[in-house]
Amino acid sequence: MTDITKQDLVAAVETGILNADQAGKIEALAQSRAGLRKNIDDEPFEFFNGFSQIFMTLGIVLFFGGALFVGPIGSSVMFNFILIGIAFVLAEFIVRERRMQLPGIALGCVLAAFALRSDTLYLVHVSVPPLIAALLLMVFYLRHHVPAALFGFGALILIALLLPFLENTDPIQRDVWAVFDLGRNSETALITLAVGLVAFTAAMWFDLRDPHRVSRLSACGFWLHLLAAPTIVNTLAFTAYELGGVAGYALLTIAILFFVVVALVIDRRSFLTAALAYLGLVLAMLLDQLGGISTALVICLLGMLVIGVAAGWRWMRAGLLARLRWLPWYDRLPPVEIRA
Repeated sequence: MTDITKQDLVAAVETGILNADQAGKIEALAQSRAGLRKNIDDEPFEFFNGFSQIFMTLGIVLFFGGALFVGPIGSSVMFNFILIGIAFVLAEFIVRERRMQLPGIALGCVLAAFALRSDTLYLVHVSVPPLIAALLLMVFYLRHHVPAALFGFGALILIALLLPFLENTDPIQRDVWAVFDLGRNSETALITLAVGLVAFTAAMWFDLRDPHRVSRLSACGFWLHLLAAPTIVNTLAFTAYELGGVAGYALLTIAILFFVVVALVIDRRSFLTAALAYLGLVLAMLLDQLGGISTALVICLLGMLVIGVAAGWRWMRAGLLARLRWLPWYDRLPPVEIRA
């Protein structure tokens, strides 16, 4: 008898034979019977499951990469849309029929890259080329369900909204980090925060429908959290940091603690990863107060802290969730269990 794999469970969920909860319980039972720990301490993530996908991706990169340098024809709008059409045709075989994940991500990047080659044009304070690229990626997602396309869609929408503001800024005074500062540049910071919150809401919609993380819904949530984390964290944390003084550092510390709690509750490490730089700033401040500061020491302490959090993630989650059973969607959160 052929053994049932994780991919078989994913296919069963996607075809409606099982729901995500049933598939998760079957996987947990299989791990338990095999003597493994239930609910492995990790976020499911898969770029590819065979070298054939790497080989196919290499071919895609070579073909479309070469097309960028064909010559004068390579910069024409018609030529770009022909290549976009070729990418969609290839996706029908590579993604829809062969279900290759990594080549699908590569083809999504191709769609965005060639759409962005159009001349800069603004429509009602929105940059058109990134908007067109975002819409192409959404069509690509709806047709082929490549989760990474959602990240590209959200990132391109953010770029389309920000570019008009950045283009009107004096290049001499332009500061990339000012985009996240609610005090100095409230328009761009509010846009960044709003896009981040929408991405986070969408990510949670996917996550809460697949708490055991056995289907493509979880992968969609992963990519959306990857967009939401830096936009939300940078906007709130950098604004607090720019306030300066005791109040600024106090607010920054509170913001970091908030992101730690959120990351543990939803079992997504992206928020902590995005906050590492600000955590380093807090450590540096504390060391400075104690007299003398070493960059190497800050980095070492930050590394030790990350190792500790990574090692104790399950126990920290278990302790926190035990106090949050009153949440209305508690039963839709990724379960956690500590075995002796």
